[in-house]
Amino acid sequence: MCVDNHIRNHQIMLYHFQKGWKAVQSFCILNKLFGEGTNSKSPCREWFPYFKSGDTSLKDKPGKGRSSNFDSQALLSALDWGPCGIDCLPQIGRSY
Repeated sequence: MCVDNHIRNHQIMLYHFQKGWKAVQSFCILNKLFGEGTNSKSPCREWFPYFKSGDTSLKDKPGKGRSSNFDSQALLSALDWGPCGIDCLPQIGRSY
């Protein structure tokens, strides 16, 4: 899900919280509006306590998710694309 969708869902959850809804009600409505799997119960359960404590910031909280120390630049430098670079990929695909 792209960032805009996260913020949209957070805005809707905040609206539901302000109307006195429960997290599970917000979860059900989000999935009815935008399709099954749009949101899980966990984000609703996580965000409602923030709203209750007075934190109405809609940005993701620091420390959510798994931290990564992946070095994408090291991966790119480890790849040997040869003299033609990434342009060779269509040729390689045709040879198989």
